[in-house]
Amino acid sequence: MLVTPVLNSVTPFPADEDYKFTFDIYSQGDQVTGNTLVIEKVSDGTQIYSQKITTFLFEHTLPANTLTNGTQYRAKIQTHDISNNSSDFSESVLFYCFSNPQITISNLKPVINNSSFEFEGE
Repeated sequence: MLVTPVLNSVTPFPADEDYKFTFDIYSQGDQVTGNTLVIEKVSDGTQIYSQKITTFLFEHTLPANTLTNGTQYRAKIQTHDISNNSSDFSESVLFYCFSNPQITISNLKPVINNSSFEFEGE
């Protein structure tokens, strides 16, 4: 018997980078030999990703450029055993994809001789 997995919280990440979703199993059951990750767009429920992989690890790597920055998503995961039996899906976890911030300081000098230096940037 497979136990329902618990998908760990997802911190915002850039959509143009791979992201590793991780999960836990909190009681004993059959050996997990794979998992299926499903991701939907929250705004309209469109399924964006659904992939089954074979692994003993409690993780699933989402390939870069699968999602879009600035969008909220819902993810859930289920596990599979050697006989291809499936657990129930985990509770859904909400998350966003955002691009990495770009910060530019335009008046930075090699030596600052004042403790109240006013930085300029964008």
